Amino acid sequence: MSRYVVYELQKSGSRGPQVSAIQEALPRWACGEYLKVDGVYGERTVEAVKSFQEASGLSSDGVVGPVTGQALGVWVGLTKGFDASNWNTILWDGIPFDVTFCNLKSTEGVGFEDPSFRSKVSNALALSMDVGAYHYTKFRNSPYWEAASFLEVVSEYPIRRLYLDLEYRLSDLSAEAIWKWAQAFLSTVAGGSRPGTRVGIYTSRNYMAEVGLQKYTAISEFDLWAADWSSQPYVYPWKMWDTWQYTSTGDVPWAEGNLDLNYRILET
Repeated sequence: MSRYVVYELQKSGSRGPQVSAIQEALPRWACGEYLKVDGVYGERTVEAVKSFQEASGLSSDGVVGPVTGQALGVWVGLTKGFDASNWNTILWDGIPFDVTFCNLKSTEGVGFEDPSFRSKVSNALALSMDVGAYHYTKFRNSPYWEAASFLEVVSEYPIRRLYLDLEYRLSDLSAEAIWKWAQAFLSTVAGGSRPGTRVGIYTSRNYMAEVGLQKYTAISEFDLWAADWSSQPYVYPWKMWDTWQYTSTGDVPWAEGNLDLNYRILET
């Protein structure tokens, strides 16, 4: 799969990584003259898309939406969600139906539980939302103790996704020590969770590079919840993100103040 996915309608004048993914996916025979992968949906891209559509029995309008995108193998359906901690006030009665999931801060370190976690989980479950929970660490305790503290809280609820929030930058641990800590934590959480629970990491491209974790490719065995507030995330060594926190300043009528908003790839 391409490192970027197409999830919005793309047409003449569009720009960005979604256009690049389309250009990369178009077969050579549809491109005529050499088509540059430049992220610009110009005349040559329009003509190449039309050629592909005609040969595929599709409406040849030169626009890439779900049908053409799926035929090219680059379209991915997304669902909307948000994440929240004690700092966020959610007006649960006002959440629209197309917001289907939330990730909530549960614990930190050993013995600290987010004061609003239980009420938020209860409200989210009452709305039949897909609820995830995350644990924040500063690497000050044994990963096994922190995992046990996390599991003690979240195991009371039918939560399908559990995450380690990996963003603390003030640790004096080496990259190898951080990886071993995270691996021990995540393996313990995976082993102590209900069958079918997905275990993942919240992090960013910048954090992975700054801390030096990119060389530990086994980390990509866990789901990626990626933060990138400027463009679709690409976080090596993952080939694809599962959930994308695309803004930290979401302004929605069903929350007070700024809110982290997310997309998640629809399960097929």
